[in-house]
Amino acid sequence: MSILRNALPLAFVTAALGLSAPAFAQTTASTTPMTMVDVNDDAMVPMLNVSADDLEDMDVYDASGKEIGEIDSVMGANETTASVVKIDFDDSVVSDDEDRVVPIENLAMNGKNLVVNLDPAAITALPQADD
Repeated sequence: MSILRNALPLAFVTAALGLSAPAFAQTTASTTPMTMVDVNDDAMVPMLNVSADDLEDMDVYDASGKEIGEIDSVMGANETTASVVKIDFDDSVVSDDEDRVVPIENLAMNGKNLVVNLDPAAITALPQADD
């Protein structure tokens, strides 16, 4: 009970000052970025029903069917599970010359076209890929 009695005034003061209050008996997820590795060429990407090798160098289109880039590499937490792709977007989409890391769930096959289901602002906001 004394912890609670001491924690309430502390919470009030920190909130009033715009500070963050300490967490009691809580754990937080690590904010350390996950290390990505290149996925083996023969690894399947089930969501797209293609192999990593087939996905690499595919042209990428926006929802209107305009070509906007190309897959540079397929990556994941291990060599058999793809989770992201590195896309080299055209200069008309991103103003810098940096590839972007795009989660697989933002891609879809539309016939033979690989479509990025993100608008230009969302693409620009994606993390830049390390070379």
